[in-house]
Formats: sequence, structure tokens, C-alpha cells
Amino acid sequence: MKRTLPPKTVLWQWTLRAWFVAFLGTLTCMPLSLASAQEVTVQTLSGESINGKLVSIADGQLAITAEAGAKQVAVDALVSIQFKSEKPAATASSLVQATLLDGTSFYASKLTIDGDSTSATSPVFGEVKFSRKQITNLRIAPEVKTLNERWTELTGRENQKDLLVIKKSDTDLDFAPGVVGDIDDANVKFLLGADELPIKRTRVYGLVFYRPDRPKNSPAAKVKLQAGDVLNVSAVSLKDGKFALKLLSGSDIELPATAVQSMDFSQGKIEYLSKLEPRDVAFTPFFDDDTERKLFQFRRDQTMDGLPLKLGGKAYKRGLWIHSRTKLTYRIGTDFSRFEALMGIDENLENVHLGHVHVVISGDGKKLLEADVAGKDKPVSVNLDVSGVRDLEILVDFGRNAGICDHLDLVDARVIK
Repeated sequence: MKRTLPPKTVLWQWTLRAWFVAFLGTLTCMPLSLASAQEVTVQTLSGESINGKLVSIADGQLAITAEAGAKQVAVDALVSIQFKSEKPAATASSLVQATLLDGTSFYASKLTIDGDSTSATSPVFGEVKFSRKQITNLRIAPEVKTLNERWTELTGRENQKDLLVIKKSDTDLDFAPGVVGDIDDANVKFLLGADELPIKRTRVYGLVFYRPDRPKNSPAAKVKLQAGDVLNVSAVSLKDGKFALKLLSGSDIELPATAVQSMDFSQGKIEYLSKLEPRDVAFTPFFDDDTERKLFQFRRDQTMDGLPLKLGGKAYKRGLWIHSRTKLTYRIGTDFSRFEALMGIDENLENVHLGHVHVVISGDGKKLLEADVAGKDKPVSVNLDVSGVRDLEILVDFGRNAGICDHLDLVDARVIK
């Protein structure tokens, strides 16, 4: 009996159905951790940059799937994780902003205080509870950008009492010293002298709490969220697309990986010299007069004209600007293993080609690097072993042009553990 083949349309439908079933099978068999993994860029202490999908963080190890395959990195070796998100950061300026003793700052749609207990509800990670003793300040009212400078001033000053802050105008704030009591949805109880007054929340711009003792613990990581929150945490883990974080203040929170913008693990591992105070600064201008002494003092994170440092056609936010003849000494205390920087003559100069300096970098008096740096040369990457070094010395000496255009940049100058 002759066999009849099905029509071409039916064959095409069978083929499509088989392909679709196979595709569903691949999705079903895909591990949940990989299906929910976020695209990230991981930076390590060794300088390695890894692009891939972040699978998990557990037991001191980070697991990432990169182009070259699966890879694990010790959390202790991490500098940062940058998440690639196409979602714009949500605005949270209309919410309450709470800042804690550990440096954590987050937004809350609801916040109340009852005795020592504080309850806050975050749009990102839900309800979190902590002691009122952990709070340094609360901005109750929606943010007014023209008041930010004044608010920063009030939250940064040393007070002997709590402060109740009210909006005086669109450009100024006023305050009353006293003691903050309980806070509910309608009122803030405030002890002013001998009287406890219920102040309507709608009249309060913010509250600043008296906190004479502030902890100095460094976080394991600084976590920035897409919504603008900054969380200082002592522990981080990731499983199936969800982060479990423990704040330095002790509170535990969970949030989706999609809510995270970046994680900075560099605290205590990297020190940028532009953030440190030199133990000693010795500057000798070519012509010894007061004008040169003031004009050519070394600068942090900018040139003498207030411009960003510029090397290789690129502007940089961090680093040292040093004029000849300057010697800087930094006490790094034998805690670090490497010194790294990008070195060259600053390209903001119109006559950059005239720059020429002699650079000597030493550790405890022992030369680690000696080189001439000229404006016509390309920037040079510096990577020096400073293991066991207590004092790091940087000498930028005169070159062959009598100090003319001797503007040396040490971009991202840093010591690494």
C-alpha cells in the first residue's frame, strides 16, 4: 500500500512544534540562579576586569559566568561590582530619607518611632526594624534642592541636643534644640524645655539626633541601589537573584539583584593618596618667591586651575597634581602590597611638550622607581611592590626646562593591600 506524505504545511507545523518544545526544554532545564543572573562588571584587586552574569555570592566566593566560562573569585579579592541596568534610577526625593550611624542612607514610604523601636518601610526591601539609637538624621519632608546645602550643614554640625528642623524659606532652614520623642503617621513628639509638644509632621522638614559616639567600623561593602539608597553592610550573599544583606547596624534585609546599581568592596583594601594627608610636604620652587610657593603647591583631584586631571586624552576624577620640585611622604604603615598610578605630564597645558620632570618613588628610603617623564611621551602605568613599606616617598624633581610646564599627574594614585 502506497504511503501518502502529509502536506508541506503540516510538515512545517510539526517542525515548528518540535523546535518550540525543545526550546521550552532548555528554559526548563536552565538553573534558576543562571536564569535570574544579572549582567555585571567585576573588578578585582589584581586589576582584572570580568564581564559576565553574576550567579551567586556564598561562602566567601563570587561565582560569575563569563565568555571564557564559569569563574570564581574570592570576596576578599573584590574591589567592585557594577551592574548593567537599562532601567533609569527611580526618584525617591518625595520619601522620608533616613541616615544611620553606620553611614547607611535609605528612603522610606513609612517611618515611625515607638520608644526605642524604629519601623521603616522601603519601597525596595520592605519593612526593616532597628533601634532609634542607630539614627543620625531623618529628612521628613520632600527634598528641596535649594535647601540641600543648609541641610548638610545642620546634619554635619556637633550638637548638644536633638534638632527639630523646619523650612524657613525656599533657601533657608531654622531649627529648635530639644529631644525627639515618638513619631507616628501624624505627629512628631518633641521635648522643648519642660514641655513635650506634638508637632505635625507636615510642619517638620527634618530631625537631627544628638549622637556623640559614632562607630568607626568599615563596611565589608557599600551597596548603592538604583533608587539612590546607600547601604553599608557587614555581610553579602546572593542566591537565585536575591541579595541577603546585613547592615553594619545589625539589621537584615533582602532585595532583588535588579535593584542594585553597584557594590564597592574596596573599603580598607585600597587607599587613594588624594584622600590621605601627607606626613610631610617639601616644595622648592625654581624661583624662590611667595607667588610660586602658593601657585604650585600640590593639588588633590584637580590641577592648579581647578580642572580635572588629563592624560592620554581622557579626564580623570582622582589623583595627584605635582609641580617640580616637590617631595611628598605618606605614612602607609606596612599595610599595603602595591602602589599603582597612571603617570604623565598633565595635558590641560597648551605647551604640554615642554614639561619634563625627574621622578623618584621610594619606600623607606629605598628607590622603587626612577624615571624622566616628558610631555611628549605617552602616560606610563606605575605598578610597584610596597610590601613592608612604612613611608612612601614621591619626589618630582626639576627636569631640563627649569620648571616650565612641570605639571606631573599621578592619576588614581593608590596603595592596595
